[in-house]
Amino acid sequence: MSLTIAQLFEKAETQTESDLTAYVWDAPIHYIVLKQEDNTLTMEFMQEYLDILDKIEATTGPGVVVTIGMGEKSFSTGFDLPTWVAEPETFLPGNELIRKLMDRLLRLSLPSMCVFNGNAMAGGYFVGICHDFRTMKKQKGRICLTELLFGGFLFKALMASLTCKLAPAVVNKLHSAVMIKP
Repeated sequence: MSLTIAQLFEKAETQTESDLTAYVWDAPIHYIVLKQEDNTLTMEFMQEYLDILDKIEATTGPGVVVTIGMGEKSFSTGFDLPTWVAEPETFLPGNELIRKLMDRLLRLSLPSMCVFNGNAMAGGYFVGICHDFRTMKKQKGRICLTELLFGGFLFKALMASLTCKLAPAVVNKLHSAVMIKP
């Protein structure tokens, strides 16, 4: 069976376990569907994503993993900065979860593709970078490392993921906090 995007999103919307993510298996394709408009990387969101990866890795046989967002404007707006500012004790656990998520995606036993359905900012872009393949419509989104716009920095793991997956010219633009439109 081959689902259309509309059918995929309908299946994802009918899953009531979570308002954040959905796992749809249309063998041999494992879909990870991000259900929110902004898909902010909260602790709950990242843990759900990791749980879906557990389910996928428990399956047998050939397959491919596709991550796609349902939002009209954004794939992900990145880290949950308001919570990190209001509750600084969540910063280190949040960074540990994103590190685990990135590591799991990089080491996934199946090929993976990220479909950027819209803007991919900061941590949301890093989630996509960790897939084997990435695609984005020219007219639909932008990418940016927003943390650099306000004087933040990239941890070694984040910078390493960029330098391993992207051309040097693109990494330079991203590191300079230039908004890139494909």
